[in-house]
Amino acid sequence: MSSPTTSSSLGSTIGAICEFLSLFINGGINTPRNNADGAGDGFLKISDASDLDDGVAFHRMLGSIDPIHFDPHSVAVNLGDNWALKGSNLRKLIRKLEDYLYSVLNKNCQALSSVDLSKISRNADPSNIISLFEIILAAAISSENRNAVVASIMNLTPDNQAMMKVLIERGMSTLIANDDEQDDQLTPQNETPSSFRSRRNSENGEEIVFDDPNEPKLRDQLTEKTKANDELQSQVEQLVAERDSLKSQLLSSASSDRLQILVEDLQSRLDAGRVEKDKIASSLTASKRSLEDLNAKYEDLLVENGLLADELDVARDKAAQLIKVEATVQSLRRQLEATEKRLLQANEHEERANKYYMQVLKLEQAIKKTEEEALERDKLAANAKEVEEKGTAAKLQEEVRQLRQALATAERVKRQAEDETKVLREQKEAAEIIKEDGESDADNWSQSMNKMVVESKEQNIRLQHENQSLKDQVAALQSTHEENDAAFRAHIEDLKSQLKKRDTQIAALASDKAKLESYTKKTLHKFQEKYLVALQECKGKLKAKHDYIQQREAQSNMEKMATKREERLLSSAIYELGLELINKRLGNSGGGKTARVANV
Repeated sequence: MSSPTTSSSLGSTIGAICEFLSLFINGGINTPRNNADGAGDGFLKISDASDLDDGVAFHRMLGSIDPIHFDPHSVAVNLGDNWALKGSNLRKLIRKLEDYLYSVLNKNCQALSSVDLSKISRNADPSNIISLFEIILAAAISSENRNAVVASIMNLTPDNQAMMKVLIERGMSTLIANDDEQDDQLTPQNETPSSFRSRRNSENGEEIVFDDPNEPKLRDQLTEKTKANDELQSQVEQLVAERDSLKSQLLSSASSDRLQILVEDLQSRLDAGRVEKDKIASSLTASKRSLEDLNAKYEDLLVENGLLADELDVARDKAAQLIKVEATVQSLRRQLEATEKRLLQANEHEERANKYYMQVLKLEQAIKKTEEEALERDKLAANAKEVEEKGTAAKLQEEVRQLRQALATAERVKRQAEDETKVLREQKEAAEIIKEDGESDADNWSQSMNKMVVESKEQNIRLQHENQSLKDQVAALQSTHEENDAAFRAHIEDLKSQLKKRDTQIAALASDKAKLESYTKKTLHKFQEKYLVALQECKGKLKAKHDYIQQREAQSNMEKMATKREERLLSSAIYELGLELINKRLGNSGGGKTARVANV
């Protein structure tokens, strides 16, 4: 069966098929169906090849033609991307189509075996969809309800009508009529029935062959019975020829008793041959029926094998998913271990940072203590110097006070000397007056006066000398005091300047200390905030990963349990299927022996 080769011809052919199916199934309805299952009447969206890969549209078409053979509720709908269920729908469609062609239309189609259902269900292959539709369309045209199909084709565009005509011709060329003689005759020994052909599983590329141990025996029996039937047929023909010849002889010589006996003998032999022929025909019919039963069982086994292959593919996909999940769990575990290592490193960094912070605090305290001790020593030295200088100043002030007292004493002695000089002058004046009065006593008085004057002069000179020395001492003391006072004031000013410098240094150190403390506190606070944020994030990620790992492990365990359960179910199903086949074969073998014993 030929099919379009180019992509444009494939697209145009698929478009024509979609238009025909939409018109035939939906009947001009352009609104979506309301029923959930999609079976039966209702709108069915058919726009491209992806809408035909599940077989629902083809089943709906054939269900409209013959709802008895093609029940619209027997296929699954809304399958999405589940190619296994789509393949199951297509296999049901092929099985029902073969039964419909054979039982209703009395036709056979060898081209159905060449349609790759796997490509249709997996990839929506246009060429295989077109091949399948050609056969379905030919079956619809050959049915009694062909008028509805023809009417739908006549409502298409001219190009699509021509395309449908080509598809009908190709599909009709694949249908082969079943002759009555072929139905009555057995299959030759060197020919294998279509239902017993070896089929290749397109999913895994393995050849599936079901070997029945009773099949060679049945074929040998059929061959022997066929040969016996041919021999009997030849004998019957010979007997008929002999009978005709004898009848002609009887007509010519009716008086011959011998010929009559021969005719009766031939008639009895002919009746016995007919009876034997009937027995052989009945045994052939029974063998044919058993062969048909084997064919039906083989088809059922093929369908079950396809379903088991689909389930095996699903189980393999689940196993692959489980392997991927296990790999993901392993990678997550490695990430978790790396995260735990990072957390340990972060804890170590935190401990180191705390140690460094404690060392910084200790160093700050030591620096602060050293600075305070230095300042205390400087203050003590300054206080000692100040006390010493104050003592020196007090001594100097005491000496100045003593000098001042000595000066006051000298001034007082001077005043006394001046008073005495004044008194002496008055006495001199009085003496001169007395001299004028009497010169007699002048000599005595003059001597006394001279003596007194000389003493007073000596005393006066002595006092002046003492006064001058005291003045010199006071001036020297005042100059020394002024020098000492200037030096003391300069030293005090120097100490004050040094004290101010120390105060500025202390203030600068205090400000630096405050800045350092604030910077250290801010840095430590920022580090603690960042560390806490990072720690919370790491804890959150760690918890999320733990939860995800637990979830994946639980899901993996559930999937493993489901896989094991499915494997046990498959094993039990295969075991029960094999056991049932063995029982049926044993029953068939027992029934055949009973039939042969009855015939004997």
